[in-house]
Amino acid sequence: MTTQEQNLTLISSDNVKFLDVPREVAIMSTLIKEGIDEDEDEIAEKEFPIPKVESDVLRKVIDFCTLYQKEPMKKIETPLIGDTLETIFDSPQYASFCKGWELEDFFSMHAAANYMNIEPLITWVCISLDNLHLKGKTPAELRQIFMLPAEAEDLASAKLESLHSTENILVEGNSTELECANILQLYGHAV
Repeated sequence: MTTQEQNLTLISSDNVKFLDVPREVAIMSTLIKEGIDEDEDEIAEKEFPIPKVESDVLRKVIDFCTLYQKEPMKKIETPLIGDTLETIFDSPQYASFCKGWELEDFFSMHAAANYMNIEPLITWVCISLDNLHLKGKTPAELRQIFMLPAEAEDLASAKLESLHSTENILVEGNSTELECANILQLYGHAV
């Protein structure tokens, strides 16, 4: 059996084994590629744990990498040309790969792609996420999606840091009503 014909076993964080993953599919991940000794002739018996990726996500990662091996994704130029995934990727397979996915599915796939270091998957997830869930959103909506603090909370955090870094440190018995009122106002509370 040649090196290219060998299959690997990947193990998800919930201990599900994915047997017979083609080597060329598996080594799209730099994490896995770096775990293979170049001099190893026979690696079919070697198992590769992927401790930060659950089985449902790892299945999607394997499916994407299999698609990529059959039909490599074209290089995506920026700024993006086209408004739909079909025109951006110029492939119905890549455009429909995420059909039915929720926002959390994209976040899980992005985390897996980053952890496993699969560049084409990172690119695909970011473009698909933007096109399907982020395009046209207001800054407030984006803050909510990414669970980022509102600007007032950012200002309050900065105010707290400045208060703690000066002589006006808020410690029991040393805070003033004015400092407390300022902090409450920054968080949007009426004083």
